[in-house]
Amino acid sequence: MTGAPWNPAGWAADVVLSDGGTVQLRAVRPDDGERLVALHTSLSPESVYFRFFSAKPRLTEVEVERFTHVDQVDRVALAAVLGDAFVAVGRYDRWPGRDEAEVAFTVSDAHHGRGMATVLLEHLAAIARSHGITSFTASVLPDNRAMLGVFRSAGFEVRRAFDAGVVDLEFPIEATPAYLESLEVREQRAESRSVARLLQPRSVVVIGASERPGSLGGALLRNLVMSGYPGRVHVVHPERAQVAGIPAVRALADIVDDLDLAVIAVPADQVADVLLACATRGVRGAVVLSAGLEGRAHELAELARSHGMRLVGPASLGILATGAGGGFPFVATFAPVPARPGPAALSVQSGPLGAALVELAYRRGLGVSAFVSLGDKADVSANDLLHYWYEDAGTKVVLLYTENFGNPRRFVRVARRVAERVPIVAVKANRRGATDAAQALYRRAGVVRVDTAEQLVDTGRLLAFQPLPGGPNLVVLTDSASPAVLALDTAVDAGLQAAVLDPWTISALHDACPGVRVQPGVVDLGYRAGPDEYAAALRVLAVADEVHALCVVHAPPLPVEGFELGHAVESVAVDKPVAAVVLGLPDGPLTPHSHIPNYSFPEPPARALGAAWRLAQWRTHPHVDPPVPEGFDEPAVRAVVERLLGDEPGERVVVGDELAELLGAAGIRVAPVRRVDSCAGAQAAAAELGYPVVLRAVDPPLRGRSEAGGIALDLHDADALRGAYDRIDTLAGGLRAAVVQRMAPPGVETRLTLVSHAYGPQLSFGLGGLYADLIGDATPVALPLDDRAASEAVAESRAGAALGRADVPPAASVDLLRRVSQLADTAWELVHLDLNPVLAGVDGAWVLDGRARLAPVSTAPLGAVRSL
Repeated sequence: MTGAPWNPAGWAADVVLSDGGTVQLRAVRPDDGERLVALHTSLSPESVYFRFFSAKPRLTEVEVERFTHVDQVDRVALAAVLGDAFVAVGRYDRWPGRDEAEVAFTVSDAHHGRGMATVLLEHLAAIARSHGITSFTASVLPDNRAMLGVFRSAGFEVRRAFDAGVVDLEFPIEATPAYLESLEVREQRAESRSVARLLQPRSVVVIGASERPGSLGGALLRNLVMSGYPGRVHVVHPERAQVAGIPAVRALADIVDDLDLAVIAVPADQVADVLLACATRGVRGAVVLSAGLEGRAHELAELARSHGMRLVGPASLGILATGAGGGFPFVATFAPVPARPGPAALSVQSGPLGAALVELAYRRGLGVSAFVSLGDKADVSANDLLHYWYEDAGTKVVLLYTENFGNPRRFVRVARRVAERVPIVAVKANRRGATDAAQALYRRAGVVRVDTAEQLVDTGRLLAFQPLPGGPNLVVLTDSASPAVLALDTAVDAGLQAAVLDPWTISALHDACPGVRVQPGVVDLGYRAGPDEYAAALRVLAVADEVHALCVVHAPPLPVEGFELGHAVESVAVDKPVAAVVLGLPDGPLTPHSHIPNYSFPEPPARALGAAWRLAQWRTHPHVDPPVPEGFDEPAVRAVVERLLGDEPGERVVVGDELAELLGAAGIRVAPVRRVDSCAGAQAAAAELGYPVVLRAVDPPLRGRSEAGGIALDLHDADALRGAYDRIDTLAGGLRAAVVQRMAPPGVETRLTLVSHAYGPQLSFGLGGLYADLIGDATPVALPLDDRAASEAVAESRAGAALGRADVPPAASVDLLRRVSQLADTAWELVHLDLNPVLAGVDGAWVLDGRARLAPVSTAPLGAVRSL
């Protein structure tokens, strides 16, 4: 995979290293000579020898000139920068006349072992692929085990040879599935360590704490001390010798201890200076509680990342960890959050809502492993937290409240990986009618979406402790019909179905519980049922293969003395999800230490069980990035896009022949069309294209489905074309322009749209034609699409049903969706595409009309690299 070259200005990236710190990558510039010399001067003699195979105490002016003046095509150089200093440099030089290049790295001794060379290799390989380079070579001394390890573990297939005391390496740099998997593993581990330094710091400094009533920093410091945090706590205060019983110093420089985390609660106008002091001091992370910095979030993130720090906030409520996974308690929030150790990790943007959610979880018996209030989300985002919770032993479910997505494509990629192991439940604010788009994003990522904050906790309670169902069949075991009906109806709406018990199961139930009433989805024990009847029925249903989930409801008309539903249910071993409803009993565990959640009303557990089934369905299919469709010409697509955009600012509307060229490069068939301005021109175009043809008015545009409007179909000869032209010309009062198009084979009119917005690029497929907007049957799906996702999008639409009624195979429509998905990934400037109608027939799909919008981007995405 090559694609078109990227502008070096777009190579800049913030990357998390293997130890959790960050570094900035950028192209080496001609004015970087002093930085390069300083890096070389800092190297040990051994490092210099490993790089140059000889002693070289200093670089000559010629060498500095050569290393800093590169064409960034055949000779590319990247620098890893902290502050304003180079800490590593990587470069490749293309071998003359070959599609191979030699690669080499220099890493500061102070930063060995942090993954600098690996990150540079990833980015150099992506750049090289864009310039048509297919392989890298490298020469490494045998004693340079660290560099040999970089190449060995990068994920490429490395071939080794030993000659004249040097190890010669050669490897293709194609972004294979194995390489991408290796890349994702490195990213996950690096970002997990990055978050670990925030949630499990060894030492903390609080800046801005006071004993003034209402002080955020003071409240935080008190919570931190009272939490039992075992690490070292420092306080910076310009006047006081101690705050809340903790000794204080006047300036950060007075602390000799290494500092993992700074918690900052100073006035907004002081935050940048305090953050810079922390960065200069070597603090590894910061949580900014201060608000009023909405317009400066990017500036703060740039400051932190350029010095290797991670930043939570600003406007954060704080963070906490309970030590549920074997760590230690750490509370760095000013809110009085009643957290107890447990399996739920919670990430929110809204601080007050987050505190309320933690309190709600506490009241309902759901403990938390961690809580992070992201605030304005300048740096650390849900993506980073998901990487950490992917491997956190104490986290069994992740709960998210998200108001916006900084990088939707990255969220899909990260969440998809995490959701395979740890359930993710999210509630998304439904502002500006974005419900469908948010749902499409979550569905693609394997995230369970709920409608309210309360449902977030209710669903999390079930997923944290119960297994996923092996199928959709639900049985409500009850002693009262009315709440059972409520539960079953809600469950069916949530995607489950009423289990139909087989005769053996029904017979066994009657033997165990005489008088039991069995209906599809409901086993009614009667109002006199006690613990023994519930336990006996559960033992039968637990081994019934046709039952996949259970909802146990207890709602007798009169209290039953000594009834203990919890102990009866827990006495039966059940390897399928179980939720309980005891009307009148508060929400929480069924018994004080039970893993079975109890709900006070029937609808919440039914919705939670439906969510569990949706997640189980999603997990049954592998979720890998799809291959490029056959015949999709990526370099040609890039060339067309760049030519169409040119150097002009602003958007570009693409129609007609230009659209046909763009789609053709993607392997999408477009019915040939010619623009004409006279009847003679229309006849000449028809003769060229071949009859039968379609004639459509363009200027003035006339909407219509026949000659009575602006379109004439199925014109078989020049006379028919002349008559149609004259009639439309008369109707238009003078036809200035029209198009002639070859008549496509019969088929179903469909429509495909692509929209790029805050939730990333999404496709919609539905019925096409003049009334497509009125029908409105298309549901958006998030990209990228593999064959399964594309097939589901077609099958779930009314257009898919129409294809079935017309005996038209869906394969061509599925292929079209896959190609447009790849087009969105290759032509990142494509912000909108509307293909209508697309005629889907037995011999394939033909695009008859459409339009696209291209918009220039400041930086192009580098594929297959790590970047925040």
